[in-house]
Amino acid sequence: MTSFFTQYIIYASLYFKVTGSELYLFEPNTFTVKFNCFLFFICLHVVFSCHAQNAENCLHEGNIKASLGDDAGAIAAYSSCIENGQGTDELYRARGRIYYRSRAYKNALADFSYYLGKNKYSADTTIILRHIYSKLKLNDYSGAEAEIKRYLNAGYVSDSLNYIEAARLYFLKQYQESVSYFDKAIQMAGNKANYYADRAFAKMGMEDTAAALADAEMAVHINPRDSYSQFVLSFIHNYCGDYEAAFDHIDEAIYLDPFDADYLNMRGNIFDKSGKKEEAIIQYNKAIELDSMSAVFYSNRADVYVDLDDTAKALQDVLNGLRLDSTIDPLYNTYGRILQSQARYKEAIPMYQQAITLDTNEAVYYNNLANIYSNLEDYKTAIPIFLKAIALDSSNGDYYYDLADAFEELEDYDEAISNSLLAIKYDNTDEYHYSQLGRLYQQIGEYSKGLVVVNEGLQRLPESSRLCFRQGHLYEEVDDLSNAILSYSRAIIRDSTNSDAYFRRAYCFEIKGNSSVAVDDYTRYISLDSTDADAYNNRGMIYNKLQQYELAITDLNKALLLSPDDPIVYDNRGDAYSGLHQYEEALSDYERCLILAPDNCNPHYGMGMIYVKMKDLQKACFHFNEAVRLGCEEAVDKVRERCE
Repeated sequence: MTSFFTQYIIYASLYFKVTGSELYLFEPNTFTVKFNCFLFFICLHVVFSCHAQNAENCLHEGNIKASLGDDAGAIAAYSSCIENGQGTDELYRARGRIYYRSRAYKNALADFSYYLGKNKYSADTTIILRHIYSKLKLNDYSGAEAEIKRYLNAGYVSDSLNYIEAARLYFLKQYQESVSYFDKAIQMAGNKANYYADRAFAKMGMEDTAAALADAEMAVHINPRDSYSQFVLSFIHNYCGDYEAAFDHIDEAIYLDPFDADYLNMRGNIFDKSGKKEEAIIQYNKAIELDSMSAVFYSNRADVYVDLDDTAKALQDVLNGLRLDSTIDPLYNTYGRILQSQARYKEAIPMYQQAITLDTNEAVYYNNLANIYSNLEDYKTAIPIFLKAIALDSSNGDYYYDLADAFEELEDYDEAISNSLLAIKYDNTDEYHYSQLGRLYQQIGEYSKGLVVVNEGLQRLPESSRLCFRQGHLYEEVDDLSNAILSYSRAIIRDSTNSDAYFRRAYCFEIKGNSSVAVDDYTRYISLDSTDADAYNNRGMIYNKLQQYELAITDLNKALLLSPDDPIVYDNRGDAYSGLHQYEEALSDYERCLILAPDNCNPHYGMGMIYVKMKDLQKACFHFNEAVRLGCEEAVDKVRERCE
């Protein structure tokens, strides 16, 4: 069948040929052709009128939906005409703008390319910029560069193209060069808020926070109703830890443009950084409701889910994000964190390695990978990776802290202490850093230095339960049990769930002979941690001293369930059975202790005492002599009394 367009060409050709001849109008063959041509042009006019009307209706409907934030509905409206062959340049332009806003850059690029192919240099600047920017977002940097040069060579909107070239260089992380192009754009058009706002981001890349803040404030000054400028200013305040100001500006951005999912995502980021994780999740949920195609939003929410120990939801978000965009490096980092939290260390390694492959300059990825090797006790592999993280970010105290831990495990205390000092230098607000250095000095016996460090930490962080605990432990080392008890008590006041403080205070009370208070502290400790065999064993020992042998046996049985091969527990239970005159059970426990720890003198002494009671002096003397041989001084008197 002849196509509509082909018929149009045929009849148009005949019409112009016939009307230009000398044939009469009523001559049959000429009349027929002319009449057919006449009818055709009437139909053609009607068809094109309907076509134009339909396109106008599609455009109108789509524009209304777009203004209401219904991006999917707008795209469907524009597409209804385009897919039926009724698309106009303006429909492609409008649909491209919505795709662009929705971050569907591949689709946006196709529509903008079509539009610009028809309009070339008559297109407005916004479309040209978005066309090039879509290439940038699709990592087509060479294609974007070619487009920029093409328009610059044509002498077209040079301030805007300087701006987009600055954006291209920013994506390539060439921040200094990017700033220079922003400078050119601002020199040519200094009243555009977005130029200052984006230059602020480039200056952030150069770590010039003060200059970035000045640019963002200038952007807001130029146009306080520009939501993007408010967003950038919020971003910088959040980075600087000024969360109140960050919230003020992001709330203003959302008020000005409630349908921009990026702004809700930013609000989630502020909640996250300020420690309000649940509120962050709510904001990320809202952002994803508006834009379910952003891998970044899923990545951010996944990271917070990991912080909340909800690894199932975190993993689902990571997988959703990777399906949308497998080039988002934070997704692999978060995947690594999930696997690390599940002690799946070897599986986490390729996740962190992939994150590093996608961004070789992100220090935290190296630090996380190094921590995996530390988890695997491969400290020699971990240390060079920690050093790479520090080379990229030399002012992060946590990196020095982790490196110090690795050196400590290798018993290289000089390096451990050196890096722990740097951890405090770069972050003197972290209790872990002071506690680590105090512990390191404790390890090498320099208790006075340890106390100086911990006391300095408590001056800065007086409410730190952890530092009070470390202080108490150092006092223990110098046999100052009274001050140790005071320090542990302060630790408990500051944090009633500090189980270690109860344990150590119980031990101090036990040494000082305050058995009943020691029992109370061990009981509190066990209520916080019922899986520690040592606590049951220690409380059982005190019950033995108090001659509460049945309570002792109950505790020592629990200790053996948790640690079935601990010889000390068998020795202590032997003492308890002996106190109850259950000599067979006692002898069995003492023998078990000697099998596990043949150099332990205590079971021999206990067995000697039992055989004395059983009036078997030969066996009693044998065990007393063995006890003396192994260093049990109290057995010496028994040998003198009964065996000489």
